[in-house]
Amino acid sequence: MAVIEASRLVGPAPIEGERLVLRAFALGEAAELAGLLIDFEVVRFAGEIPWPYDPIQAAGFIAQSHRHFAHGRDCIFAIARQEDAALVGCIALHAEPGHAEPGHSDPGGRVARLGYWLGHAYWGRGYATEAIGLALAFGFTERPFARIEAEAHVGNTASWKAMERAGMLFEGIVDLEFRCRGFTAPARRYAISRSRWRAVNS
Repeated sequence: MAVIEASRLVGPAPIEGERLVLRAFALGEAAELAGLLIDFEVVRFAGEIPWPYDPIQAAGFIAQSHRHFAHGRDCIFAIARQEDAALVGCIALHAEPGHAEPGHSDPGGRVARLGYWLGHAYWGRGYATEAIGLALAFGFTERPFARIEAEAHVGNTASWKAMERAGMLFEGIVDLEFRCRGFTAPARRYAISRSRWRAVNS
């Protein structure tokens, strides 16, 4: 399901949670988005986000997020707070070939990689866990994903604990390339299947 903004860009319809809403980025949020990402601590463990990050890069990312959604590719959401509409961060599901459940083959495109970040001012409030839960529900009900997986640097304790609280299962340590940071490091891999998600949420 999608909505058309005045800019004629296409993005996901809002998904409301208890305190948060996942929604499309607005083009006018480029400066606000860049402001959240100016803090290196926010991107330190985010291997695909360049730094320093400026409003021009943010505007390009926002436009790309709409194009990808329109073409049935990545589902990229702004994370906003319900009470005041403040932009909190970003969460995305990237469709890609991946690891099938034991005994099942993956036909391609039915596995999604989850990625997310929150502005520093919003850490420690349980927002990541809520946002992950909303994204998982979207991926398993509005998209044909059979499995959603994610990795977090072993030192990014808050991130992988949020995944655990959202019901994702630890699967082991993998080497993960943090491309924009220029290194490869051990990361904890988590995943959840649609069947497990349904069992937990039924």
